[in-house]
Amino acid sequence: MAYDGKLVRSFSRMDPQKFWLWLVAGCLLITVAIFSMSKFDEIHAAILNSPPSSSSTDVASSNHLVEANDSSEQPDMEQKNATLESNVRCEDEEQRSLVCKGKDEIATNGSTSSIVSDSPSVSKDSLNGTQQLDSLDELQEVGTTSEQNLGLLENATIVENNSFQRTITTDDKQQDGKREDVKLKWKPMCDVSNRRSDLCEIEGDVRILGSNSTIILVTSPEMDGLDRNEVWRIKPYPRKPDKAAMAHVREVTLKTMNNYAEAPQCTDNHDVPAIVFSDRGYTGNYFHDFTDVLVPIFETSYQFDGEVLFLITDFKLWWIGKYLPVFKNLSRYELIDIDNDNRVHCFRHAIIGLKSHDDFTIDPYRSRNDYSMVDFTKFMRRTYSLKRDYVMTIDAKTDRKPRLLIVARERTRKFVNIKKIISMATKLGYEVVVSEGHTDVAQFSQVVNSCDIMMGVHGAGLTNIVFLPVNAILIQIVPWGGLDWVARTYFRQPAMEMNLRYMEYKIMAEESTLIDQYPRDHAVFKDPESIRRLGWNSLKEVFLDKQDVKLNLKRFKPVLLKALKLLYSK
Repeated sequence: MAYDGKLVRSFSRMDPQKFWLWLVAGCLLITVAIFSMSKFDEIHAAILNSPPSSSSTDVASSNHLVEANDSSEQPDMEQKNATLESNVRCEDEEQRSLVCKGKDEIATNGSTSSIVSDSPSVSKDSLNGTQQLDSLDELQEVGTTSEQNLGLLENATIVENNSFQRTITTDDKQQDGKREDVKLKWKPMCDVSNRRSDLCEIEGDVRILGSNSTIILVTSPEMDGLDRNEVWRIKPYPRKPDKAAMAHVREVTLKTMNNYAEAPQCTDNHDVPAIVFSDRGYTGNYFHDFTDVLVPIFETSYQFDGEVLFLITDFKLWWIGKYLPVFKNLSRYELIDIDNDNRVHCFRHAIIGLKSHDDFTIDPYRSRNDYSMVDFTKFMRRTYSLKRDYVMTIDAKTDRKPRLLIVARERTRKFVNIKKIISMATKLGYEVVVSEGHTDVAQFSQVVNSCDIMMGVHGAGLTNIVFLPVNAILIQIVPWGGLDWVARTYFRQPAMEMNLRYMEYKIMAEESTLIDQYPRDHAVFKDPESIRRLGWNSLKEVFLDKQDVKLNLKRFKPVLLKALKLLYSK
């Protein structure tokens, strides 16, 4: 009680004015302390309980908060909440496109799952495990597909980049009351986004039933954690926009099967990959033999160094025999006529269809292995054991004459004054060889490779430039009719991609035999574009099928002289 008395006397001696000042200051301090504690608790709860955001703009309005996706600015907070790390987003840049190590994106109710990916969103149905794109717009963003394939997809997903893998995490599975993380990885079997060809590349338990044109990928939901359901129908020939070419190409069905017991039993197991393709379409035309099959099969299979098996649908024995050296140098195994084979061939890796970038070309920027037409021509020269890889500069002191090959067509677009052309070229110093080519590819490849210059009117015969040595010269004679785009697409650009030197000669109306068939005021001469606008068939009939060439020797002579100068220049 004495202590209380002293306290009372102390207050009684205090100046009333100072007393009220201290009382106000004390109240302010208490108010600030209470506000600070409640605000800290609110911020702390917001960080721990709010769903994580993948965007750097998802930050709290308070200036005291750091960005939610910047883990480097909140290490202490993560350490304090190590037991709740499953609710904290891993923001490491290396992992942003994958699932964070041991950390799932979990909503506040702990029952939903999401994808950590920069790609269009995919949802996971926790009940049936199916995947689907959120909308048709997203489907179109990912990759273009045909209406036919859309109708066959069922629960499948299309991805433009067929090497991309979706990674999904879910905490829906429960085991002994504890959450079990499940990671699912898969990619659609087929990529239908390429304008020239559909390509399916699959790995796993692949079973090919050639006699009924069916390819099955057997999957295991128990092991994969995902019940895949895909069906695709494609024609394995790389000219899919061309209805005429594709009309007789056999369709192949690819599908997944989730039941091992029901899958057809393997009769032949193979340790090497399979490539399934058709040799129908326009094959039989020399140019299309190369641009539709031989160049694409090289681009698709060369990476395997012969350890690959070819299964061919629409098998044409005579055609395969014509190019047998090519197939033997790409595969060490016997070709299989899959349409007439009742066995069940099983593989771990299969490619259905052929890679194709454009007509008579390989785009190294789109090639998975950086192949180019230079690589293809090297392969062709090696396949046919050709001696010359390069054209060496000719020394004027030597007796060797430059060899000129004239591809003389015998039906359409032929040289009607071929004898005068030969005579002029001989006088200029050429050794002239004249030939249309042979059905024996091996024999004619030797002739082509021995020449320094090849000339001819636009047509399939110019495809033989694949056998020319590097630095050889191609002279393409472009028929009348404004066919510059045809010349450029089919031979000018490919020749340059093969490291050949290219020259072009466009004939005048007077050098075309069309002048004997149509009056000079006809649209054929006045407006060739009007003929082309009628479509390919009209163009082909007039400017390709009805036209022969009578070269103006005086006008053409400088072309041969310039070619000579290129060969003799140092």
